[in-house]
Amino acid sequence: MTADTPETLENIHTPGIVGRRAPEIQAQWIDANGEPGSFSIAEQRRRFIYLYFFQAWCDGCHRYGFPALQQLLAEFGDHPDIRFAAVQTVFEGFEENTPGKVAELQQQYGLTIPMGHDAGDPNGHPHSAIMQHYRTGGTPWVVIIDPNRKVLYNDFHVDPQATANYFRKHFEMVENREM
Repeated sequence: MTADTPETLENIHTPGIVGRRAPEIQAQWIDANGEPGSFSIAEQRRRFIYLYFFQAWCDGCHRYGFPALQQLLAEFGDHPDIRFAAVQTVFEGFEENTPGKVAELQQQYGLTIPMGHDAGDPNGHPHSAIMQHYRTGGTPWVVIIDPNRKVLYNDFHVDPQATANYFRKHFEMVENREM
């Protein structure tokens, strides 16, 4: 790599993987009821996927991320063409961001979605495996994947109203085509 390849250098420093195929997620999962479970990107064929990455001690996650997730779940949680999942991606606070915190937060926020824990490595890479694969910039972080497994959005925070409008318009267009 040389200094005369700015697009390469830009890609190194730009978070997210918009436009790329969504990588699978390896995490310790609990299901919608807080029991051991699983979640697979590949199994969500032909559906949108809304992924929310958080840490238990992240103030922005509690002020913005979880409320946005709750708002979208209230409208689309039962929609057959969209799936929601949340993952604690640990890159600091290893003693506090535990699998037990994931279950506590699931209950605290009334989330009936799969939730995972990516423990990270306090002695290794500073970012968890999921953070590396999705090139996240921290938490709270949102990834939206289209039905063809292409990443549409990968960044801090979403505007829940704008996101809801996007989904409404998409589902309305699909419904009108089927008529």
